[in-house]
Amino acid sequence: MALTDMGFMGPVFTWNNRRNEFFNIQERLDRSLVFVNWCNLYPNAFVQHMEDMGSDHRPLLLSISPFILTTKRFYFDSRWISNPRTSQIIKLSLKQNFNGSTMFNVCSKLKLYMKNLFDWNRKNATNSKVRIAHLESRLATVKDNS
Repeated sequence: MALTDMGFMGPVFTWNNRRNEFFNIQERLDRSLVFVNWCNLYPNAFVQHMEDMGSDHRPLLLSISPFILTTKRFYFDSRWISNPRTSQIIKLSLKQNFNGSTMFNVCSKLKLYMKNLFDWNRKNATNSKVRIAHLESRLATVKDNS
């Protein structure tokens, strides 16, 4: 079994010798190592380097279920039903296999399905804002040429 570094969020260095200017040394000495299997059990886990509180080492905070702020909510657009590409995207997303428990697999497939549909919608004319902007541009061109 191999260990992997989880990476981190926050300040780069975890240790500081607390000397002034030229003599100051800062390093990332502290790390969080986990087994790959553990990562599959806790896919949303992350490590945060906290602010130092008097010690020469920063504390590390391991969170296994982060509070994630999402700015966009996923909505299934009923217009997608008539588009054959929608069915293909769903089938391809559900065929993917992920390492982990059955529930992890189901959640990962749903996330992938939503992400793929969202990306496809954004890139294609099914996005109403994109379509309206395109039609307004064409209308302006027609008016200019008349």
